[in-house]
Amino acid sequence: KKKKAPAGVVKEPKTAAVLLTVVPDSGITQAEVLRQATGLLTEVPGLSTIRLKRAQSGGTLLQFPGGEGHRTADEVSSAMRRVLGDTPGVRVGRSMKRVELRIRGLDDSVTKEEIVGAVAEMVGCGAEDLAVGEITRLPGRLGSVWLRCPVAVSNKILEEGMPRIGLVRTAAAPLPVRRMRCYRWLEVGHGVANCKGVDRIGRCHRCGDRSHYMKAC
Repeated sequence: KKKKAPAGVVKEPKTAAVLLTVVPDSGITQAEVLRQATGLLTEVPGLSTIRLKRAQSGGTLLQFPGGEGHRTADEVSSAMRRVLGDTPGVRVGRSMKRVELRIRGLDDSVTKEEIVGAVAEMVGCGAEDLAVGEITRLPGRLGSVWLRCPVAVSNKILEEGMPRIGLVRTAAAPLPVRRMRCYRWLEVGHGVANCKGVDRIGRCHRCGDRSHYMKAC
């Protein structure tokens, strides 16, 4: 009988992707950037199949299917950064499906850097693929922290358990998927690039007040 997967384990994407974003009013158009990108793609060895898709953020997703998709996406991303990295208003990055976890059981000696190092060593990923929030320490409880990571990293953590960090072995639990939020209008369902609502930049993302930010709300 097939063993049931732990809660929170999700199916990994079949394609790897590179996200190409052009900031509005930056003096360069999406068409100009794509023309430069087309010239770069012809220089990547072994590139045969590529799919284009419009991202929710307004950028362009270059998707590479197949077993060599991740290797190809890494090469394309590196080549684009070399040529377009210094262009004002143009952003190039590897687009990976990410999930969020809550790590619990942290003793008072543990730091954010130790958490990133332990997870990266366990799963064999780069520290740049991980995002860690501030450690929360409440009276009478061990610390906990928010972690965002690629699906492959999250699945391995949930299947094999967290490594020992500090004095004890920590625990991880999946967090609910959050809908995309526009940080211009503070509404969900779309990104800043597609926003036609009221400009609320500089306000608390929780209550909309300008006197403080969400962390202090």
